[in-house]
Amino acid sequence: MKKSIISLFIILILAALGCKKNNPSYTVLAFLEAVDNQDFTKAKKYCTQETQKLMVIMEGMMKIVPKEQLQKVKRKENYIILREEIAGDRALVVYKNSDSNKEEQIKLKKENGKWLISMDKADLGDKKNPFEENKKEGIDN
Repeated sequence: MKKSIISLFIILILAALGCKKNNPSYTVLAFLEAVDNQDFTKAKKYCTQETQKLMVIMEGMMKIVPKEQLQKVKRKENYIILREEIAGDRALVVYKNSDSNKEEQIKLKKENGKWLISMDKADLGDKKNPFEENKKEGIDN
């Protein structure tokens, strides 16, 4: 009896720890850290298949930039999550760089139980809240 209680307790702890890594905010922070470090292989792990294609393009563009310039661009940012909005299998994370007051946002999609960055070419310059836009248009996420 005591062993089964201990086993159940251990399973609950492991499940709780696993859930902390499977949320939109964690995914965004891990993705941003990988991009800041120019580790596109790692960044792609946090992306949908469509977004992975954009990362391949971004990685290719970085290869033509001289290494000296890349070292200047490589940075270690501190990001602050301002809010997280979840609507079914879609999410929006709003964050800012600790050195700036400019708010940025990243959309996510839940696929196979994992939150993944979901961007397309149109999102690269889009700063609108997709939930508000969809509500106005009557589109259900």
